Amino acid sequence: MVEDSGSVTTLADLGNANSEREYRILVSIANPATCETLIRTGRALAAAHDGELLALSVVVSDDPRSVDAGDPDAESRREVLDRALAVAEDGEDEIPVRGLLRAAESPATGIHETAEECDVDCLLLGWHGGRSSETDVIIGNVVDDVSERTDRDLLVERVGGGITPVDSILVPIAGGVHSSLAVSTARDLALAADATLTVGTVVGPGATPDERDSYAEMLEEATADVDDVPVEARLLDGESIAETIVVESRNYDLTVMGATGTGSLEDLLFDSVTAKVARGASGHFIIARRSGGGSAGSGVRRLLSGLFDGSTRR
Repeated sequence: MVEDSGSVTTLADLGNANSEREYRILVSIANPATCETLIRTGRALAAAHDGELLALSVVVSDDPRSVDAGDPDAESRREVLDRALAVAEDGEDEIPVRGLLRAAESPATGIHETAEECDVDCLLLGWHGGRSSETDVIIGNVVDDVSERTDRDLLVERVGGGITPVDSILVPIAGGVHSSLAVSTARDLALAADATLTVGTVVGPGATPDERDSYAEMLEEATADVDDVPVEARLLDGESIAETIVVESRNYDLTVMGATGTGSLEDLLFDSVTAKVARGASGHFIIARRSGGGSAGSGVRRLLSGLFDGSTRR
C-alpha cells in the first residue's frame, strides 16, 4: 500500500505485485532509451530472490498534489512506464510486477519516499556516465541525492551500446560489503542469462608471493558461495588498477563493481578508480553499494579497499 504525502502523490498504481514476497526491488524509470535494459536487470534480480519488481516513474512538480494524470508530462511518463511493465511481464519466470506513476518535488524525493513506503530491499537506478551534458548532470545529481538519503542496497547501472545478450560478467573486487553485493548481484544476473562469471582483483608488479597468496585467498572466499554458475577467480596483473580493469572489461559483456566507502556517490562517480572504470569499461557497467556500508574487514580487504578509493596507486 502506497500512502500519498504532501511531497509525493500517486497518479497511477498498476500491476499485480504481491506484498507477501520477502524481496522487493525498485527500478526507477526515466529514460525511454534505457528503461528496457534496467527493467530486464531488475526482473532478473527479482526472479533470483523469488521476489517482486516495482517500476517507478516520477513526474516532478513544485506542487505534487496539483498534478493530474492527464498532464502532458504525466502522460509521457505513463507511456514509458507502460512500456517498462510490458517488458517486465514478458518472461518465463512469473514474478509479481507493480508500476507506480507518482508526482514529487524532485526525482530523488519520489524515489526515496516510494522506497520507504514500499519497504524495498534494493534500488536500481540508471546512469549515463560523465557530465558531458545537462542531462548527465541531472542524472548524476539524482543518483547522488538518492544515495545520500537511502540506507538500502543500491545499484547504479550505466547503460551503453543498446540491448545486447550478456554471456560473460566481470566482477573486480576490493573486499568488503560492497564487493560482496557486487558478487551476489553478478551471480544472480549470470544465473538469469546463463552467463559465465569472473571475479578478479588487480595485483601490482611489486606484490610478494605472500601477498599474491593473500589476494588469491580473498578471491576464493568471495566466490565460495557461487556454486550454481560457472565462476573463475583471477589475479589481474597490472600497474594501474583502473586501466587494468578497463582493458580486462573489453573481454566481457557486463562489469559489476562494488562502491567505495559510504554516503554520497559523488566522489565515486566523478573522482575515483571506480569512476574511471565506469567511464572506460566496455559494455554495461553496474556499481553496487550495500546498505549500511561498513569497513573492509580483514587487513587484505582494507588494503584493497584503500587501493580502490585512491589512497594508493591508481
